[in-house]
Amino acid sequence: MSLVKSESNDEELKLANLWKHYLYELQLKAPKPKRVVCKRHIPDRPPHYGREFHGRITREEANELIKEEDGRYLVRESIRALQNFTLALRLIYKINLIITFNFYIADFKFN
Repeated sequence: MSLVKSESNDEELKLANLWKHYLYELQLKAPKPKRVVCKRHIPDRPPHYGREFHGRITREEANELIKEEDGRYLVRESIRALQNFTLALRLIYKINLIITFNFYIADFKFN
């Protein structure tokens, strides 16, 4: 019984090491994050966002700002859905909108 358990543990360990190596290789290939700094003043900028927050801009405007090279990203507030924010990220020659999320601080709910 312990022999089967040991073999099972060995297989799990091999699989875990395989994943660690694969994820490590992905990290090596991944572009370095490059935030797109907003150069205009945004009076109602949430305090938890940095200079990569661009306020209420369209998807097309965000895509234009991140199109130059892989790894570029910014955060914008959705125009259609108030209090929703989008992380725009360019990876592997494509522009991807990764996630739209609600975000609150302290005791408030976030998604």
